[in-house]
Amino acid sequence: MNIIRYTIVFLGVSVGLWFLTLMVVQLFDFDISNGGMVLLPPLVAAMIEGNKYARKTRQMPESGQMWRFARTAALVVLAITMIFTVVLTFVVPQLQAMMAQPLGAGMLMGAVLLQAVIAFLTTRFFLGMGAKSGLNGR
Repeated sequence: MNIIRYTIVFLGVSVGLWFLTLMVVQLFDFDISNGGMVLLPPLVAAMIEGNKYARKTRQMPESGQMWRFARTAALVVLAITMIFTVVLTFVVPQLQAMMAQPLGAGMLMGAVLLQAVIAFLTTRFFLGMGAKSGLNGR
């Protein structure tokens, strides 16, 4: 499995969702962002990665291999999320105000860690689904 491809897909879906949210807010004055959107980037990236792996090798990845890849993917998501969070705290006034609060940084770090845990579990589950899809498509 290819962590670079996973990362590129993850970033592409993340940025695409961000632009989609901005466009809908601008065009329709309606905010479509919600907590479930954090699932989509690792879900899509894992499905594509599992599918590509199964089509290339013509077999399902082993369970241990999927867990290891999910752990690596979660670390990548954690790094990306931390970088975006640091950058956004300099740009977004609401995040600046949150960081000024006594527990603000801890809450923000908790949210970043939660996103990494969600990415870990989502990646592990959807790698298998993507691989099954890749094998069934042959």
